[in-house]
Amino acid sequence: MRAKCLMTLTAAFMMTLRVSELSAQKEFADAHQKLSEFLGRSSSRINDPAGRDKYLKELPSLTGAINTQMTSGILSYLNTTTTLSVNKLTLKIARALADHSFPAPGLAQADGEVSIVPVPHQNAYAIAYDIGTCASCTTSWVEIAALRDDHWVITDHLDNPATNDAIHLAWVGPESSLLLAVYGIHWGDPHNGLDVRLYSVDNGFKQVWSSLNLSQGEIAIQGDQMTLKYWTAPTPWADTTKPFGKERQVFQVDGQQVKLLETKFSKLQQ
Repeated sequence: MRAKCLMTLTAAFMMTLRVSELSAQKEFADAHQKLSEFLGRSSSRINDPAGRDKYLKELPSLTGAINTQMTSGILSYLNTTTTLSVNKLTLKIARALADHSFPAPGLAQADGEVSIVPVPHQNAYAIAYDIGTCASCTTSWVEIAALRDDHWVITDHLDNPATNDAIHLAWVGPESSLLLAVYGIHWGDPHNGLDVRLYSVDNGFKQVWSSLNLSQGEIAIQGDQMTLKYWTAPTPWADTTKPFGKERQVFQVDGQQVKLLETKFSKLQQ
């Protein structure tokens, strides 16, 4: 009798997991469909000024609805999977935000960037993703998903921290006081402009440092050091007080202090 009850409880538990897993799949699928339908309606009007204005006005409600569905799908997956896989979750999010029938004229390929990094020394993940609907109307989010009392919840949320950037995440700093680097190249930018923002996440997201619009920008992070390489101007003919060249800066991150350790300038041929 006891064995039979145990089998019944196990079956009920597995059924609950299966229902929740199907719920996650549906939420990801609904977000994908909503994005695809919106882009389908918009592709014919994006180059018309009036149509473009309407498109941009509709974006906040669309992206808000997609973010809500994506968050529900992420939590459903985390709370039902028996073997958590960051790669699998990344793929699920990426598929939901991809639409391979585009680009249409004036629209970027609607394949959202996804970046997931574990939060050191915690059962938690920083999860970033964006929707690349066009070069000037990309929306992004960063969320902290943490395990609390055997249940995954969103503990912090950052709305659109990297507007029009292909978003990426990395930790920088000493183990005792890490900052979250949110960085990316501008969508559709021929000069590959790089934005870098550093956030403290101990008591909610708090931006402590930034460096933006770095032409032909590159970033490398190792431990508590961050290296930025970029051109001092987009082109040799740009109106700037600096000579045209490539600059390399090395920063050390310690707590909420970001110190410049080294700057090296190399003149570029005009």
